[in-house]
Amino acid sequence: MAAEVVFPNGGPFFAFEMGSVFNFPNAGTDTLTIDSVGFTYYVPSYFVGNDIQTLRANIYEYDNSNGVFDPSSLTLRGISPVTLSGLLGAIGTYQNAIATNFVDPATGGFMPPLQDNKQYYVSILINPSLFGQGSSFDYDDAVYFGVETTRNYHLNFTTHTPTPQTTPIMIADAWPRNVYWYGGGFGLDMAPSIGLHLSVSPCMSEKTLTQTICAGDSIVVNNVVYNSSVSGVTEQIYGGILSACDSSVVINLTVENAIDNSVSVLNNIIKANQIGATYQWIDCNNGNAAISGATDSSYAATVNGDYAVVITVNSCSDTSDCTNIMTVGVDVNAFGNQFVVSPNPALNNIVIDLGDTKNINISIINIIGKVVYSKVNINDSRLDVSLKELGQGVYFVRIENENQQKVIKLIKH
Repeated sequence: MAAEVVFPNGGPFFAFEMGSVFNFPNAGTDTLTIDSVGFTYYVPSYFVGNDIQTLRANIYEYDNSNGVFDPSSLTLRGISPVTLSGLLGAIGTYQNAIATNFVDPATGGFMPPLQDNKQYYVSILINPSLFGQGSSFDYDDAVYFGVETTRNYHLNFTTHTPTPQTTPIMIADAWPRNVYWYGGGFGLDMAPSIGLHLSVSPCMSEKTLTQTICAGDSIVVNNVVYNSSVSGVTEQIYGGILSACDSSVVINLTVENAIDNSVSVLNNIIKANQIGATYQWIDCNNGNAAISGATDSSYAATVNGDYAVVITVNSCSDTSDCTNIMTVGVDVNAFGNQFVVSPNPALNNIVIDLGDTKNINISIINIIGKVVYSKVNINDSRLDVSLKELGQGVYFVRIENENQQKVIKLIKH
């Protein structure tokens, strides 16, 4: 409990702030956190102010490299409003209050952790304008700060031994609202009744997240998106306004290889190119319904239509494009050796020798069943076809009329 009270002479005032400087050399190493700040205040006997008032606890990072204590040496790291109530019923008495759940004013999240070898100015601020309670105050309508008659100490930066320090006070006059930071004067030989409640990782949790996802999927940890395999990556998650708990997550993420969902087509047979998987063929013209018993890597269509395959590797699945089959019921051997495609392999051009056959339709199909060239109702004995627009690979030349078909494998260099 405080032994005396402090309040600035004169008035009215715009703001009055009083606190102590603390140093925790191993704060970061020891994961030291400020759980709360307790303080003592006094309601004077002539108090006529509001029954409910709000003060603010501030935690600044203090840079004393320039040897002065002023606004340029302070960076605000945490704030916590404290509402005092029942002041009219506490006239002439000391009271205690506590500030918790400090918020980082820069981000709105939980105050960042303390760091090694940093000094921190912890203070209590009276500033009614911050809370819509007016723009100024005086000796009779604001609470006083409780102080101890003992000297104010903090740990010396280099020797880690207690060293007497003056108590920093800031006073801002209401008119013309000039801010003065004092390094000596009234009350500075007293220690403010401010107590820090500290803990080492009060609710720090560490866990390992080991997960496997499919190619194209992702996970989000600490607002960071992960969509590729990582091992041992650590995310430090700091608590928020509603939770002061921190956690450390070690991420071991495995992303499965992408599934090859391409297919090859020959006549009425469709084959999945992905190996080492499970397969389910579906009917694209029947609401993608599964075809009973069609679970091999290839599917021989018995009815003309459009078909696809659902390919599953481990716990990941992908579906091929729908492939059109129109060769069911067509005699693929009726033409025998009647037609010739040359040269084969080919580079830029081929010649298809059709002989005397009339009303022929010709199409060239790539390895995944896509038609890349077609011509219908051909009555010439030969057909010249340019392959310049086609890439290297395997193609199929399909020669057909109403009820006959022949497929010739073609290699393009």
